[in-house]
Parts: sequence; C-alpha cells; structure tokens
Amino acid sequence: MKKIFLSLLSFSTILLVQSCAGINGAKDPATLQQELKSSDTAVRCEAAQKLGRIQHRESVPLLAEMVESEIPDERTCSVEALRMYRDPGFCQDFYDIWLSDPDENVRKAAGMSVIDNGCEKNITRRADYAMDSKTCGYTQFFINNVKDAIAKASPAEEWKKIIPTLNIRETIVDKGTPDEILQMRLNLAFAVIDWGESVAEVHSFENQGSMEATRSKYLSDIEVYAKKQEFIQQFCPIVLFPDFAFWNTVIAGEETQ
Repeated sequence: MKKIFLSLLSFSTILLVQSCAGINGAKDPATLQQELKSSDTAVRCEAAQKLGRIQHRESVPLLAEMVESEIPDERTCSVEALRMYRDPGFCQDFYDIWLSDPDENVRKAAGMSVIDNGCEKNITRRADYAMDSKTCGYTQFFINNVKDAIAKASPAEEWKKIIPTLNIRETIVDKGTPDEILQMRLNLAFAVIDWGESVAEVHSFENQGSMEATRSKYLSDIEVYAKKQEFIQQFCPIVLFPDFAFWNTVIAGEETQ
C-alpha cells in the first residue's frame, strides 16, 4: 500500500508551497513534516490534517507511512488527510482499507474517502465470490425496483409497500437451480431491502445548494448505505447502483414540493 502511494509521486507535479510561517500563526510545511514524526498521536494527526488541507505533495510519503501505523487513530487521520488531495490514484488504496482494516473508524474514514473522491471508476473489485449472471440479474431487478420506490416515496416509509409486490421467493426460483444458489439469491434480495432501509434516509437530507455541498455534509450517512452496496457487489460486481447525483435530484426535488 505504501509503495503505491509513493509511486504516485513520480506522476504528479510537485506543488511548491511557500513558507507561511509568521502569517496568521500558520506553520510552514517543513515544521508540519517534523510534527508528523512526533510520538504524540494528537500532534501527528493535527499536522496530517493541515498538510492535507494544503495538499502538500512532498508529504505524501510521510502520510503513507501513517496509513501503516499500528495506532488506529493515526491510520484514521492519515486516510482523512490523503482524502483531501483529491488524487484518483489513491482510490484503490482507500477501497482496500475500507474492506480490510481491522478498526471500524479507519474503515469508515476510508469508505468516506472512496465516496468523496468519486472512486467508483478507479477501483478494481475481486471476483472471488461472484455469483452467476442470472442471480445477479435478479439482484439488479430488485435494486431497480427499490430505487424507484424510494425515489417516489412520500412519506419516506411508503417505499416499503413495494416489497410484497416483488414476490421475491417466487421470482428467484428457476427449475433445477441448486438450493444453495436459491438461498444466496434470497440473501441478496434481503440485502437489497436492507440497503433500501439505509438509502431511504436521503429523504431526511437537506439540500445544501449544490450536490458537492450536500454530499459533503452527509458523507457519513452516505457511507452507511454505500457499505451495504459494496457487500452486494462482492457477489455481483456487475450490478449497478444509482450514484449520489441521482439521490441529489430526489433531495432537490423535495425542496421544491
């Protein structure tokens, strides 16, 4: 992971940041880099955040080292700092951390970074658990119907009325399909309903004037349903979920009603 971050430097133009010591009490990048080596986690994290805000390219190697820290808080704040660079080359690392880090807060920070950086087109999913195309076709059918029901729902809970009409147990059955496949189809259908429970929360989001501002304000909430999407995509990488641009139209539309 660290090597990936470091290799990106050769493809990026080094940003020349002028020393701002003494101006409004701000610390220059060299001082902040020294603080990244502190034994105090709070000091290291504060320095990481400040370097992230100014997108100081020469600090990427040091921040990458913090991603490998044994201290979860340091991994969390270094991921948050790297998110601010808006570098699509970091996406795969964010994604891998999201799925694998043992600490919940680190995973949360990585997931939010995946979303905030629009990483969908810059990640590669493994297909170790991929199901057959027919199973994923049924899953996409359920996703599409739940999505449309949530978008039209008023009040928000109204979307659940569609669940009985999906006839899930009848829909997923094909003659001769092994029981284990049928069970997996059922599990995926229930996972889509669970996703719907979370994504329906967009109805409580307040429009912030732009898609970027609204996404930023509710990034933590978005990560919750995005994580459920990712669970489904581990088994059906080919299925498509609506991106936040779609849900933003729902949010903006409610404001005008």
